[in-house]
Amino acid sequence: MNLAFISYSHHDAKIAEWLQKGLEHYRISKNSGFTNPVDPTRKHLRPIFRDRTDLAAGRLYDLINQNLENSMFLLLICSRRAAKSEWVNKEVQYFIEHDRYDQIIPIVVDGIPFSGSSRECVPPVLLDYTRENPDKELLCIDLTAEGEFRTLMAVVARILGVPFDMVYDRQLRHRRKNIITTVSALSVVSLVALYMLTPIENRVRLSDVYGHLPHVHGGELVVNNIHYPLDVANYDTVITLPSTPGYKRGSQLELTFSAPFYDSIRTTIPVGFGFKSEAVVSLSRDDTFALFAGRVITEEGNPICGALVKVTSETAVTDEDGFFRIYLPLERQAEEQTILIMCDGYQEVYREDECPSDDLTYIMHPSED
Repeated sequence: MNLAFISYSHHDAKIAEWLQKGLEHYRISKNSGFTNPVDPTRKHLRPIFRDRTDLAAGRLYDLINQNLENSMFLLLICSRRAAKSEWVNKEVQYFIEHDRYDQIIPIVVDGIPFSGSSRECVPPVLLDYTRENPDKELLCIDLTAEGEFRTLMAVVARILGVPFDMVYDRQLRHRRKNIITTVSALSVVSLVALYMLTPIENRVRLSDVYGHLPHVHGGELVVNNIHYPLDVANYDTVITLPSTPGYKRGSQLELTFSAPFYDSIRTTIPVGFGFKSEAVVSLSRDDTFALFAGRVITEEGNPICGALVKVTSETAVTDEDGFFRIYLPLERQAEEQTILIMCDGYQEVYREDECPSDDLTYIMHPSED
């Protein structure tokens, strides 16, 4: 069964279409206490019948008659053209003849209802009936005065059989809630868009705790195939990279580092999720300055065996050929080292030499004792 039948002139088709869509999209909330009078299980005011054809002169089609019979309400769109429509007049007549007069809901869109003037918008059969039954004049809903929203709510109230204010206030609260939800959602979307569109400032901090050791120019940092020559006095520095698009937050940048006296590095660094990102890359030295080696001999050029050689806290003893080798840990490496050589019967040797070295010769002189 149809909840309602929309009776209209084809000149008012757009208004009829608006009315049908508005009613069928009206949702009856669970806690409202309202129900669909045709089917209480339905959550919307459906179905609403609207004939989409421009009927030619002749008898009403069987389909129209059938839907009139199966419709609880007749939604009469009143206009000056509708007042002159034979088919609108017959549809109203059908409801009157079947004692369903008070289930007609007139909606004025043009003209003056029940005026009998040239601007009359009510079909003749309804006009005649109200003249014969003045106590039964229908209350019209004026679209031109009330506007679309209030008109739709008035029709809903009539169909549900509840006061207008009850439906209007509830729907107004629902619309306000939807507006707040929509504005909140748009705000979130705007913030996310701003976040995703704002680029990230990227920097790489090279941490060189052994920068006191000598280095030469020629170091290079490569990030995502962009080369950054390191012509600086100290590799313990900060390199500013091109900004990364905001939508690439959380991605990785390919990084390589190479320089004389340093271990090569090949790694990835993360792009942060904020607006600035700084990655720290710890540099490590190779063993260039680790070796300190040489030979200890007498004035005559003979090797001294068993001499104690000390560089910082590291020690070694010369072999039978007078050679020694000392490997210095990274934290004790330096460009110059102080060496101390001691051996019974010989004067101590104490001096500074450049490092690295593996061919230094030290001459020890006999003690004066």
